[in-house]
Amino acid sequence: MWRRINGCFRRMKFLIFNGSLKPDTESNTFSVCKMLQLAFDKLGHECEIVTLRDLDYEGSTDDVNDELKPHIMKMSNVDGVVF
Repeated sequence: MWRRINGCFRRMKFLIFNGSLKPDTESNTFSVCKMLQLAFDKLGHECEIVTLRDLDYEGSTDDVNDELKPHIMKMSNVDGVVF
């Protein structure tokens, strides 16, 4: 699961969005996200978990500068996104 670019292999990058409404300590969904992150780490890839309930964002179809925007922009720079 390494990505080959210009004849070289590189680590893949993944972004996991945790949409649970419960705090991480009480959330089964967060536990699953952590297990997935561990699996990617064992394969030697980068993986970041973004917990949506921790962000201050506005539900909108307009371009809004809130805490969610940097994560949305990051989606185009990773190899995989998990919701």
